[in-house]
Amino acid sequence: MRNLALVTLAAIVIATIGCGGPKVVRDVDEYLTATGRGVAKPGLSEGEGRRYAEGQAEAEAIRMLTDMAKSVQVTDRKTCLDYWIESEIVRAKIKSICSAAEVVTRRFSEDGHEAEVVIRVPVRTVRTICLGAEKK
Repeated sequence: MRNLALVTLAAIVIATIGCGGPKVVRDVDEYLTATGRGVAKPGLSEGEGRRYAEGQAEAEAIRMLTDMAKSVQVTDRKTCLDYWIESEIVRAKIKSICSAAEVVTRRFSEDGHEAEVVIRVPVRTVRTICLGAEKK
């Protein structure tokens, strides 16, 4: 699982840096999907380690999803990041929907000390939040 995490991280870095920046999401029927990974501290029991690793994985996935939401193309000239900068309400709502994102999968290592969580949010929801802020 650790090797998979390194390969995934390398792919994200290459995709972001090698292609001139993050991908701008335009298709409203898509989902923003983020994968988080967590590892328990040494010395924890299987149950404690599982909960700790799962919490770490969820927190990482939420951070990644929040960052991805900022790249959603809302209008011809604006991305969600533009609304994020302008409005505290947009920031709060985007953080809220990312924190309450749909959990697609949860995977655990055999010993329960490593976890992987995949979450997603509809792109349409992110766009609606930003466009709602524009009307006010």
